[in-house]
Amino acid sequence: MLLKGLYMVIYFKGMIAGSAGPLSYDMKECLVRTNDIVASANYDYVSPEGFSARDVMFKCEYRDDRPKFDKQLDDMFKGSK
Repeated sequence: MLLKGLYMVIYFKGMIAGSAGPLSYDMKECLVRTNDIVASANYDYVSPEGFSARDVMFKCEYRDDRPKFDKQLDDMFKGSK
């Protein structure tokens, strides 16, 4: 099933880690919300595994379907446990 629309895509170290959407608001509102998320991030915190907010990026993207989770992240997180 195609879910064409605007998505907030969450990237972790350049790989798709998740998404929200299709969104019920426009690109302008999506950008405001991603900027709010970035502004509230604690860039000083580093997890015990060595990950920080600097490893995460939020982008607003029009897609023909829901973005797919990058399977390489499964291995990355399994290795950090």
